[in-house]
Order: sequence, then structure tokens, then C-alpha cells
Amino acid sequence: MAERYAEATGPWSDIMTWDGFLDLPTAGDTVHANGFTVTIDQDVTVISLNTIAGATAAAGGGFTTSGARTVTADTFAGTTNCLTLNSGGVQIGESKGSATTPARFGTIIISGGIQNGNSTGGSAGSAYGSSISSGGIQNGNSTGGSAGGAYGSSINSGAIQNGNSTGGSAGSAYGSSVNSGAIQNGNSTGGSSSGAYGSSIGSGGIQNGNSTGGSVSGSYGTNISGGGIQNGNATGGSVSGAYGTSISSGARLKCPVATGTTAGAYGVSATAGTNRSIVVIDSEVGAYAKNLDPTVDTTTDNMPLFDTSGGGGGGTPGALPGGLHAISDGVIG
Repeated sequence: MAERYAEATGPWSDIMTWDGFLDLPTAGDTVHANGFTVTIDQDVTVISLNTIAGATAAAGGGFTTSGARTVTADTFAGTTNCLTLNSGGVQIGESKGSATTPARFGTIIISGGIQNGNSTGGSAGSAYGSSISSGGIQNGNSTGGSAGGAYGSSINSGAIQNGNSTGGSAGSAYGSSVNSGAIQNGNSTGGSSSGAYGSSIGSGGIQNGNSTGGSVSGSYGTNISGGGIQNGNATGGSVSGAYGTSISSGARLKCPVATGTTAGAYGVSATAGTNRSIVVIDSEVGAYAKNLDPTVDTTTDNMPLFDTSGGGGGGTPGALPGGLHAISDGVIG
């Protein structure tokens, strides 16, 4: 294994971009941007891409795909974002948010880019493992990091994640944050800290999967707000306050089975401030299956999102619910 690093801003395919000016990085190498910007203009396979410092390489710089390139490598963000997948670019590998610098991502997926791999938030604030938008797709699981806002994956603007999500070890270190019409097809589990939700669904985001509360109070499997939607079962965690799904204003939940067997660890909790929320539960298990405020609508009368033949909620990644209607600005139409 060798450490390779850029010596100039330029295309990957040019040996003059690389240290020594003799050859290109190969499959056994760890590759550092070294403060420069490298355009990946061919398919590449290496151990990892890095904007962290190496033994010789400096931190910083970055990598970006040009055209439909396949990048087989893990990514590690340092002082800058590591890899940007554009225009049909594909990453085969995992991504990790920065351990040192806030808001620095392992992989940015836009314009139809695809990541086939898991993502983990870093240990700096808002250091996402993957940031996915503009039709990007992640096929992999996501885990929150160890700092507030260090999501495993941030999913927005019509992006899709096909994978499960687990909260991290700090408040607001969500496994996945899903907004703006984005979709998560997978289950979610609360993390090891209060506020470390498995999935945070808001602003028209959709989760098609089950949710399970974590091991501390406030570690919800899924937190839904602002017009967010969840189709799936909800199971309370192992301590009071570790809800499977927590509902706030304007949220929608279609829950085939709500389960709660630990005192105060409700499968579904929708308490104060839940005006305009709708919760439909088909079946309940245990004495703590639900805790719903009287303002919550528990009928299907105002929920055109679902019809009687609708699927969803089984936790099968990729399965969209029957009867899904258009969503605009977080309002079901």
C-alpha cells in the first residue's frame, strides 16, 4: 500500500497531476488531494480518496467526477469535502464525514450520481457522511456520527436513499435527515444519545420503513415534522421516552403495527403541538403502543395519501406505498 497525492490541479488521467510524475495511482493506493482539485476523467479503483492529511500529503483539495465515471474507493473528508459525484458518476465504497472540520462531507451526490455504499457522520458538527440531492441516489445504510448535526446521510431535493439508518452518539446526529421531497426506503433505529434519531423526516420527506426507538430517552427511531411522511411499523425502545416514532405538527404516519412494551417507550407518540397531524394505526401490541394528543386525526378521512390496497410500511427497501399522491410544499394533494 502506497500513499499517493496530487502535485497539481488537473485530470486524474495525466501523470503530471501526481507525485513523481511517472504513473497513476493504482488499486493498492490511498490517494490524497493534497490541497489540489483532481477531476476524475476515467474509471478508478483505489483503497481510498482523502482530503485528510497523510504522512506526506497535506489536508484539503478534493475530487470530482467528469461524466459517467465509476469510482471504487472509500472517501474520507478532512478540511474540505472529499468526492463530488456528478452527471451519472458512481461510487462503490463507503463515505465518512470530517473528524476535524464542520460541514465537510465524505461524498456529495448530485445530478443523478449514485453511491453504492454506507455512510457515517463524522466527529465535527454537520459533517455528513453523504450529502445527496438533485436526483442523487444512495444504495447503502447510514449512521450518525459523534457530533451534533453529523448525519450519516442528508437527503434532499428528490434524492433517494435505499438503506437503513441508525442514530449516532450525540444529539442531532441523525442516521438520515430526509427533506424536500426526498425518499428513504429503509428502517430506522434510534442511537445512543438523546436526540440521535434514526431518521428525521420533515418538509415533505418520505420514509418507507419501520422505526425502533433506541436505548436512551429521546432517541427516537423516527422523528416526523413539517409535513413529513412515514409508512411503516413503529416500536418503542428499551427505556421510557425512546419512542419508535415521534410526531409533530403537520406530520403523517400510516402504521400497520405499533408496539410498546416498556413503560413510556411508546411505539407512536404524538403529543402537544401536533395540530394538522394524521396518525392511522391498524394494530397495537403492548400497553404502550401509542400516546396521541386529542388534536391528532386518527381516521383516514383526511389522508388521501393511502388507499385500502396500499402497500408500504413493511420495511422493504424500494417498496413505495400504493395510493401515493403528489406532495407540494409538504402538503398532501
